Amino acid sequence: MNPDLLQLFKLGDLTPEKINFVVLLITLTAFLLYSVFAFVVKKQVAILNKSIMTPEGQLLNIVASLHLLISLSLLGANILLLIF
Repeated sequence: MNPDLLQLFKLGDLTPEKINFVVLLITLTAFLLYSVFAFVVKKQVAILNKSIMTPEGQLLNIVASLHLLISLSLLGANILLLIF
């Protein structure tokens, strides 16, 4: 079902399967970059909590962890959609 990448950009024979495949690749790339961003945010929050002690530090850690978990689950769902 995966079309040849060199044949994707010929305008004469665009099919819904090729368009769907390109959209899935773009979405996968976007979610991958967003997951990297969420990982960096998690690390920055951990470094911030080590340098500045605040009562809200634990809450910030939980929010950053949830953000990372949600972004990774969306990436996994996108990979599953690409496979099936």
